[in-house]
Amino acid sequence: MQIAIIENNVITLAHKNEVFANSSTNANLEKIASGVMKVYPLNAFIDHNRETHKLVPCAPYLNNGQVFVMKVEKLTAEELAGMKASKDHQRIAEIKRKLAESDFRVLPDYQARSGKSDTEIKAIYAQRKDLYDEMQALEARYVAE
Repeated sequence: MQIAIIENNVITLAHKNEVFANSSTNANLEKIASGVMKVYPLNAFIDHNRETHKLVPCAPYLNNGQVFVMKVEKLTAEELAGMKASKDHQRIAEIKRKLAESDFRVLPDYQARSGKSDTEIKAIYAQRKDLYDEMQALEARYVAE
């Protein structure tokens, strides 16, 4: 486990086993007891809105009894556009999977086997058509670019 050590106003990151090796004779324990050295948990995460912000590595800093090595920054316009494109492509893949799971050619046979009414079957066709139309619109957005 990584920890942060503050000694003489300098923050140093280290593994706890390095700091407290052979703790029965460890000089670091004496420094901690005397207040010369302070030990804090290291935190590499800050709660943030992933839709609009990102975590960026930075120099260690102390905040609310923890040492952080990340800061929150706004996403750039390019990063936001990339996220949008990635979500669109994920949605296209999801639609293709759903369409592949339902073969239009077997729906009439499905109606006979399931006992569903014409209205229910028309609703199924309409859902599939809506999915197909959404997929076409998303794909057209990236063909045009």
